[in-house]
Amino acid sequence: MSADVILYNQGVQYADGNIVTHAATYPASGSWTTGDIVLEQTSTTRLSGWKRITTGSGNVLGTDWVYCSNLISGTAQATTSGTSITFTGIPSWAKRVTVNFKGVGTSGTSNKLIQVGNGAVVNTGYLGSQSVISTASAASGNTTTGFAIASGAAADRLGGAYVLTLENASTNTWVCQGVTSASNVGSSFVTSGSVSLGSALDRINITTVNGTDTFAAGEINIMWE
Repeated sequence: MSADVILYNQGVQYADGNIVTHAATYPASGSWTTGDIVLEQTSTTRLSGWKRITTGSGNVLGTDWVYCSNLISGTAQATTSGTSITFTGIPSWAKRVTVNFKGVGTSGTSNKLIQVGNGAVVNTGYLGSQSVISTASAASGNTTTGFAIASGAAADRLGGAYVLTLENASTNTWVCQGVTSASNVGSSFVTSGSVSLGSALDRINITTVNGTDTFAAGEINIMWE
């Protein structure tokens, strides 16, 4: 082994002093140096772990250690039938979830709706608004049952993305912002807002405000990191 690298607790320590090791979680004890890395040994589908951002013996996640992971894509679902599209299995460590629309359309005039969940879909407590901007006019509204998309025409075919970001881990508060555009007309749909959950987010549900319009075209996928 090179003199620049020595064994360290089932890992290695480089000549510059930085340590690369692995564990099931970030260290709860010990003294560490800025730049040290602990790879997540239980991860089998992604490159993930914790990076040290301070030097010393404090071991607080978000203060001394930050979680790092590559972007993970879900499995795209066709939006050609049914009244809702649900993605489950989002891991508790996720801090950002992106919902991607490609040519999405429904059978009726009810606004589309993005909802989050933690064991079940949450349909109350959303704060925010939705707006439509077209070549002729602009209009806005509020919805408390989800993050609404102000597309009210069956002919609309939406493309774009909405990003949900964990704003406060202690209250599981998420904020949403994003825009889609209708490929059939000159309209864009802007959405923003927030919602607090009782525990970690684990699912995304896309439906309509009335809950009865069916999906008729396109596909949706999510990514998390």
